[in-house]
Amino acid sequence: MDFKPAKLILKSGEIFSGINFGSSEPKIGELIFNTAMTGYQEIITDLSYTDQLICFTYPQIGNTGVNKEDLESMTGGCSGIVIKELSKIESNWRKDNDLSSFLKEKNISGIANIDTRKLTRILRDKGSQISAIVPEEYSKKQIEALFDSFDGIKG
Repeated sequence: MDFKPAKLILKSGEIFSGINFGSSEPKIGELIFNTAMTGYQEIITDLSYTDQLICFTYPQIGNTGVNKEDLESMTGGCSGIVIKELSKIESNWRKDNDLSSFLKEKNISGIANIDTRKLTRILRDKGSQISAIVPEEYSKKQIEALFDSFDGIKG
């Protein structure tokens, strides 16, 4: 897999550097955190997370791959995910695909190698934050335009 440097930028000013996986499209949304230890596929495809970026607090995501049976919706779900570590292997007899390929197919961006403990403390203290996952080379002007384009959570 081809992982490229990326940034998670919170509108409040915090910047986290990591690596992109899944879709390489820049994504913006309301950044929230989820403390579940299992069920990442169901969470990602749950329509209640539309227009949101999900920070998973569990340290390793992707270890069981993905499968058709665990989809909450066929289309839709979150805009992006933020994780500490993307599992290098998937081990589950029901696995149809790996997480990164699945996200790419669904046009969902992911960023890994993020200090999710620090990020969760920020979200706990300040509340959800409008945030963006962007390629490392994105300019300040491109990032500002992305933030300006976000109309908020639709619902």
